[in-house]
Amino acid sequence: MALARSANTMTVLDVIAAIDGVEMLTTECILKFPGCSNEKPCPMHNHWAVERVRLQRMFQQTNPEEVAVNVSKGLTRLGMIEIKAT
Repeated sequence: MALARSANTMTVLDVIAAIDGVEMLTTECILKFPGCSNEKPCPMHNHWAVERVRLQRMFQQTNPEEVAVNVSKGLTRLGMIEIKAT
């Protein structure tokens, strides 16, 4: 499968948005509680608000090409598959 854009012009957040959507990183409650909001927060609401911003920033600052290079060099692994460095 080919990417619509070059991997170095995309972000990991673009990939997440295309596959799963970004609701978990924008509006969804981490505990999946319906009605969780700033007015009626769940027990993790304020903690998740901080982490959600941190994760969004990290995903926006990382591109798929960086991830692929580290996997192909054997510096990181992708799931349960171990790829030998070339």
